[in-house]
Amino acid sequence: MRIVLTGSPCSGKTTLAKKLSEKLRHPLVHLSDFVKEKKIFSGYDRKRKARVVDVKELRKKLNQEYGKAKNIILEGHLLCEFPLRADFVFVIRCHPDALISRMKKRGYPKTKIEENVLAELLDYSFVRAKENYKKAKIFEINSTERSADKNVAFILDIIKGKRKRGDKVDWSAELLDRALSMLH
Repeated sequence: MRIVLTGSPCSGKTTLAKKLSEKLRHPLVHLSDFVKEKKIFSGYDRKRKARVVDVKELRKKLNQEYGKAKNIILEGHLLCEFPLRADFVFVIRCHPDALISRMKKRGYPKTKIEENVLAELLDYSFVRAKENYKKAKIFEINSTERSADKNVAFILDIIKGKRKRGDKVDWSAELLDRALSMLH
C-alpha cells in the first residue's frame, strides 16, 4: 500500500507518519531527509532562511528510488505539488492558531509563519493535492484537537474501508473574520 501524507509545516504529518509506519510496518520516507540526502536544492532563500527545493528533480528522484515500492509511506509538505503513484493521500490540516503556536516553538521566522498560515487558511495543500491526485484517494485529517493516536486510528479506518470520508476542514469563516477585523 502506497500512502502519501502532506499538509502545512507543523500540521502533524511527521508524527502521524511515524505512528502509521509502526502500525502498518511500512517503510517511511521523510521528504526533508530525502531532499538533504540527495541534495535536491536549486538555491537558498535568505528571506525565509531556507533552501529552495528543485521540485521537478525531487519528483524524478522519488520515482527512481521508490516508484516500484509496493508498501511505502511518503511524508512531506511538498508532496501535494506533483503526482505520485498512491493508494491514499492524506492532507493533514491544523487550525491556523495552533500552527502559529507550533511554528513559534520551532523558531520559524515571522515571514515563514505568515506564509504557511495563509497557505493553511487558503486550503493550499488540499487544493494542490486535488490537482495532482485522484479525488477518491484524497482525505483531509484535522490534527488540531484529536490526538495523534486517534488520528492514526481514524486513518486506519479509512484504509480498511470502515470510514468513507476524512474530515471536512474549512477555515474560510476564520479567514473572513480576520479580514473583516482588519477593516475595523
